[in-house]
Amino acid sequence: MVGETSLNETILSSLGRKARERLTEERSKRPEIRRIEAPTEVEQHSSSAKFIIPPKKRKPSSERSRLRKRKSAVDDTNVDRWLPSLAHLVVLPTESRSRLVQLHGLPLETTAGKVKRFFMGLDPEKILFLPTRRDQRRIMSLDAVASNPRKKGGVFVERNSPDFRVFVLFDSAPTAALAVDRSGEVMDVDSDTGASIAVSMVPKPFASYFLKHMTVEARAGASLRQRLDEVERTLNPKVSDILWQQADEVLGLQVSDTNCNVKSSSFPVFINTGLSGYKKLKQQLDWLVEQRQSLYYELPFPSCELLDPSLDADPTMRLSTSATKALEHEIDRIRAELLVLIRYKSHFSVPNKVDEDEISTSHEQEM
Repeated sequence: MVGETSLNETILSSLGRKARERLTEERSKRPEIRRIEAPTEVEQHSSSAKFIIPPKKRKPSSERSRLRKRKSAVDDTNVDRWLPSLAHLVVLPTESRSRLVQLHGLPLETTAGKVKRFFMGLDPEKILFLPTRRDQRRIMSLDAVASNPRKKGGVFVERNSPDFRVFVLFDSAPTAALAVDRSGEVMDVDSDTGASIAVSMVPKPFASYFLKHMTVEARAGASLRQRLDEVERTLNPKVSDILWQQADEVLGLQVSDTNCNVKSSSFPVFINTGLSGYKKLKQQLDWLVEQRQSLYYELPFPSCELLDPSLDADPTMRLSTSATKALEHEIDRIRAELLVLIRYKSHFSVPNKVDEDEISTSHEQEM
């Protein structure tokens, strides 16, 4: 037993020695492994060019470069790059921006479908336009200026006139801001030709007023200009005059006199003539009541007082109703002034009860 134990120990000792020798030999053949935890060695290796990874080159970021660029279907050589100038328009602060943007320099045969394709990815809700302003005056805080020169020999695409005011409604003001960033991009006119258009933001008070009182929605299948012509053929011209004069008064619109040679509307509903006195106010009241009755009986659906929601879909009905309400507002204002004047005079003379009763009932008699 002692002999066997001694033999086993000898064999194990021999195997262990051979294993250590083999491990030492393998270590001597391996490439040297160096530790770089020491600060000096880290600094040396970090300064070595072979350990430095060059950074990726990046283009300067901008709001436009972050947008998805849409490639026009037409060749760039067949694009009219002319744009009307928007340099005079004020850049609106974030809190004053609306969901509405205005389009400038639209090609003549633009349809609602082409506008939606231009704003692909932003999902516009509605394409709208306003009735024509018959005095042809430019609204300085909204309209573009056709002052940019055209390049000679370039592609020419006929555009709508500046008094054709087209708007696009989006679901939110930030989305509308993204739409403004597409100003200068190309809208396809047909399969072979394109044209750049301009886009501007509409102030929130303007957008609220236009949407409530004046806008007409585009119709699928027809060009925007054809749609406006259809509406205005059935619209009393007085309606457009009343709506624009009310907009000038309520919104404080600043208009240019560049088209002063054009005959202005002869419908002075909200114009102050400088005259005063009971007789003048009474004359204005009688005239407004007469105009209100005339518009009311010319409505395509005189049952508008029933407040049928389906009637609001007819643009002629909607604009005429807005104009009628504008007249009613002015009638109430003048009537209130007359009553104040009569009561003031009553302190210095015998009250004229007949005049006061007449003013009180004049608005009711028109119905």
